[in-house]
Amino acid sequence: MTNQKSNTMANRGQARILETVVAATIIFIVFTASSFFINNSQVTVVQERSDLDRLGYNVLSRLTESGTIEATIESTSTPLTSMTSTSPEIIELKAFIQNSLPSSMLFNLTVKKWSENGQANWVTSQNLPVSISNINDNSFSSSLAVSSTPMIYTSKNGNIYTLVLVLANAGQGAS
Repeated sequence: MTNQKSNTMANRGQARILETVVAATIIFIVFTASSFFINNSQVTVVQERSDLDRLGYNVLSRLTESGTIEATIESTSTPLTSMTSTSPEIIELKAFIQNSLPSSMLFNLTVKKWSENGQANWVTSQNLPVSISNINDNSFSSSLAVSSTPMIYTSKNGNIYTLVLVLANAGQGAS
């Protein structure tokens, strides 16, 4: 009888050890899976931002290399600072950018012209810079990833411009 009782106690001890190993394994799997899901979402946002940066640079390169700046802004007698969103030049630039981007992309292009103030210093024009956009500025704050791509461009006429293209994917983030 004692032999049978000691076998039962030994079996209970083995069962407890087995339960502990199984519980520890389940806890390890849960922590591993949760850390994978947390890290995976952060990598996606970083990758998306990198893709937006690359797309922004490509669009700005096409905008400058195609001569669109000279064809739209410099070929008119209207100064850059007095152009409005209904100016033919601005409409043409907006169409160029929209054709260069996916249809779901939000963008805002800001163009500043630099000039010399006579004292060997360069300053931006006194008026506000031209801003070309397909949305309002508040839409960028609700996106998960927003990219701002700057470029300094010197035209064939010697004018210096700062172009800043801000991009975001539509339909992401909190509504």
